[in-house]
Amino acid sequence: ALRVLVFGALSLAGWHLGGAVGAHLVAVLATTAGAFYWLRWRCPALHPDVLPSYTVGPLLVFSFPLLLSNLTGFVLQWADTVIIGAYLSAREIGVYGAAARLATLAGMFLSAVSAVFAPQIYALFAEGDLAEVGRLYRQSTRWLIALGFPVFLFTVLNARGLLALFGREFVEGEWALALLAAATVVVVGTGAAGDVVLMLGRSRPILWASLLVGVTAIVLNLWLVPRYGIVGAAFGTGGALVLGNLVNLLQAWWLAGLQPYHLAMLRPISLALFVAAFQWGVVRYLDGPESLVIGAAVLTWLLVYPGALVRFGLEAGARALW
Repeated sequence: ALRVLVFGALSLAGWHLGGAVGAHLVAVLATTAGAFYWLRWRCPALHPDVLPSYTVGPLLVFSFPLLLSNLTGFVLQWADTVIIGAYLSAREIGVYGAAARLATLAGMFLSAVSAVFAPQIYALFAEGDLAEVGRLYRQSTRWLIALGFPVFLFTVLNARGLLALFGREFVEGEWALALLAAATVVVVGTGAAGDVVLMLGRSRPILWASLLVGVTAIVLNLWLVPRYGIVGAAFGTGGALVLGNLVNLLQAWWLAGLQPYHLAMLRPISLALFVAAFQWGVVRYLDGPESLVIGAAVLTWLLVYPGALVRFGLEAGARALW
C-alpha cells in the first residue's frame, strides 16, 4: 500500500523512474521499522528470559546451507532475464518479465500455507507424532492444489488477455506465460516438501537441490534462449523449478516416508477443469476491451468455483475449515 501511495504521489510530481525507486525505499524502511518494533517489543517468543536458551553454533551450522540456498535462488530468479538480455533485446526482456510475474499468481498460496504448516510440523515432529505430520502434509497439499490449480487454469485460458493489459505487443509472451504457469502449479502441487526436509533437521539436502536447480536453469537457458527466444527461457527456468521441487518431494519420501497425495485430490482438480470449460464458454462470445473479458472471467471463477468446491469437492471436515 505504501509503495502504491508514494509512487502515485511522486509520479504526479514528475518523478517517474525515480518515483518507483523512492516508493520502494520508503516501503522497505517503513515496514522494516514496523517489523522490528513488533519483534522487539510485542513478540512474547523473544522475551529476555528465552533468548539465552538458544545456542549460536548449531544454529549457524544449520542456517549456512540455507543462506547458500537462498543465494542460489537469487541466481535462478535472474538467470533467464540476464541470458535473454545477452542474446535478445530489451523488448523481449519486457515481454518475458510481464509473463514471468503473471505466472506466479498460482504460487501465491504456497508461502501463505507454508508459513502456517512449517511451525506446526516442527512441533509435531519434536513430539514424535509423525502420523499427524503426514496428515497435515496431505491436507495442506490438497488445499494448495484446490486453490492453486484454478488460478493456473485461469492464467492459461486468459493468457492473451492478461498480457494485453500491459499492451498489445506483450501478447507474444502467451506461450512463455503458459509454460511458467505450468511450472508454478507443479511447484505448488508438490506441497511444502522442503519444509518436511527441514523438519528432519536436514538443511544440506535443500542446498543440493537448490544448486541443482540453479545449474540446470543456467545450462538450459544458455542452450534454449538463442534457439527459441523467450519460450526457451520459460522452458529452461520452468523445467529447473519442476526438477528442484520433485527432488525435494523425493527427499521427503526417502528420509521420512511421507508423500502428500491421495485420491481425494482428484475432486477439486475435476471441478476446476469443469469451471475452466464453463469460463471458456462464457468469454468466447464476448467482444470488448480486454479488461471487460478478464473481468468476466474472474467473476465466473469467483461465482462458480468456491460454491462447487464446498458442495462437491470437499469432505465434511474440510468444508468446516473452509
